[in-house]
Amino acid sequence: MRGPAGWVALAALLGEWLRAGGVVPLADFYPFGPAQGDAATLKQDDGGSELRPLSVRFPFFGAGHTGLYVNNNGIISFLKEVSQFTPVAFPISKDRRVVAAFWADVDNRRAGDVYYRESQDRAILERATKDIAQYFPEFPDFSAQWVFIATWYRVTFFGGSSFSPVNTFQIVLITDGKLSFTIFNYESITWTTGMHASSGGDFAGLGGIAA
Repeated sequence: MRGPAGWVALAALLGEWLRAGGVVPLADFYPFGPAQGDAATLKQDDGGSELRPLSVRFPFFGAGHTGLYVNNNGIISFLKEVSQFTPVAFPISKDRRVVAAFWADVDNRRAGDVYYRESQDRAILERATKDIAQYFPEFPDFSAQWVFIATWYRVTFFGGSSFSPVNTFQIVLITDGKLSFTIFNYESITWTTGMHASSGGDFAGLGGIAA
C-alpha cells in the first residue's frame, strides 16, 4: 500500500520454504540468539517485550513508527501490546497495526525463547539489500538502512509441556526510511493451536482456531 510515509510491502518468502520441503534451515535464518546480542522476552504466557524504542522510523500504515512490541504470541505490533492469543481474521481493529508471522497461543514458560534486536550491522544490511533485490526486482535501487529481527525459537503452545511439539519462525523488518519490507522464515511448524477453551486445540496443538 502507499501512504504519506511511502510504500509498505509485506513478503513471506515461500519459494525457498517450499523448495526445502516446507522448512527453511536455521542456518538460513537471519542470525539470532544471545551470541548475536539479542534481547529476549520474559518466560510467560502471552505478554512480550513491552515498548521497544527504535533508532530509525519504520514506515507502516502511512506512519513512521518510533517503537514496537514483540509479542510472545507471534506478532510484532506498533501501537500497543497485543496479548490476545486466539487469532482473528484481518483486517482487525484500527488500534492494532501488526505484522503476524504466526499468531497463535504461544507459551514459552513450557518451552522456547523469543529473541529480538534491531541492527545496522553492515553484513546484515547487505544481506537484507540482496534479499529485497532478489524478491522485489521492481525496487532495484533499494538499500537497507535498518533491520529488526525477531525469532520465536522452539516455542510450544498454551497447555503444552516441555515434551510438546515446538515451532521456530522469524520476522525480519527492513527499511531505508521510505520503503518497508517484511520477511518471514519458518523452520518447523508442528503445532497450530493452543489448548485454551476459546482456541480449542488438542494435546498435539492441532485443530480448533488455528494460527
